[in-house]
Amino acid sequence: MRRRALAGLLATTLGIGMVWFQAFANALPLGSVVVSGIGGLTVVVGLEYLRRRRGTLRKAADVDPPEPGYRSTVPGEDVDADLAATGTEGAERRGQIRHRLREVTAKVLVANGGYRPEAARQAVDEGTWTDDEVAAGYLAEPMRIPPRLQVRQLFRRRSTTRVFVRHTLDALREVRGGR
Repeated sequence: MRRRALAGLLATTLGIGMVWFQAFANALPLGSVVVSGIGGLTVVVGLEYLRRRRGTLRKAADVDPPEPGYRSTVPGEDVDADLAATGTEGAERRGQIRHRLREVTAKVLVANGGYRPEAARQAVDEGTWTDDEVAAGYLAEPMRIPPRLQVRQLFRRRSTTRVFVRHTLDALREVRGGR
């Protein structure tokens, strides 16, 4: 290994010397035989390097695994899961959505509709808080579904609760002044 390193150092020094000092390059008799010999030597050294590297594995840098991404919560994500739930658990979860919407509606009526808290709860219970009969009937106590909607939903694939929630949110937007 030391001989190769010494030969490489000598060849590098000779090459740099010839580039810097033109007279030094002209002093050496470099005929076609010498140039061909240097080219052949270069090919032999390259082939030797390839032969030694042939059976070895390629080394790669060890990299730590990437950090797991932080998944932030999306407002309303739990509502989508509640609406998609089925069976008795789904009915219970949809009932919780209705209860939450009743509370939010009463708060919005107090904040934006000019109602007092008791009057807002009464308006929600009676279904007088909006002109949208679907939203009003959904939040009323007891729930009142318009007959035309019941018939229409028989022939649609959409969830009835989704329709109620959509109407309620639209009615709340109107109460808030389009916000």
